Amino acid sequence: ESFSSWNGHFVGLFREPANRAASAFNHFMEGKGNITEFADFSKGLVTKLLAGDKGYTPVHCEFLYRDHFANWTRDCTSYYCQQCIRSPENDLPKALQRLKGFAFVGLVEHFDLSVCLFHAMFGGKCFPVEFVNMRKGVEHQDPAQLASTISSHEDPYDRAVYNAAAEIFWQNVQRFDVNTATCARICPDAAHVFERAL
Repeated sequence: ESFSSWNGHFVGLFREPANRAASAFNHFMEGKGNITEFADFSKGLVTKLLAGDKGYTPVHCEFLYRDHFANWTRDCTSYYCQQCIRSPENDLPKALQRLKGFAFVGLVEHFDLSVCLFHAMFGGKCFPVEFVNMRKGVEHQDPAQLASTISSHEDPYDRAVYNAAAEIFWQNVQRFDVNTATCARICPDAAHVFERAL
């Protein structure tokens, strides 16, 4: 199994589930359609991915929603569509177990701190370009408003994964003494990023 071969070498940046769904909705649906329905369709995708679904699965599911649900054909009889809508409940324990074997866990909501933590843990020169959003998406709708709209439609599976990732992240932040002051020293060429946060 591929995971066993690479266990202990994976790195991941995890995103708060409602924010991830809002971003995916803006990207795949261009902000059109029903965000609540989209979020329900894509529920548990990170959990399934961690548990062993192929890497393309989340993107594949979001394209399937756009192509089969949003155009009102509502055809979800294919194998792949069925995999998208199946419950991730049985995947959650495996996903959480695998997360513990990651070499590094960061959080999108704390991206700058995640970059700094990575260097605190593994060394290497810290470059200013690491703090630049090189693939900024188009905000067809306000992401914060979209996330707020689906806040009552919580994704319990990806929420559990995110909470576990956040726990690992904050433990490592404390363990490696990562804060705005130490990050300005770890990443001197990007110290301005952390000076803004002081």
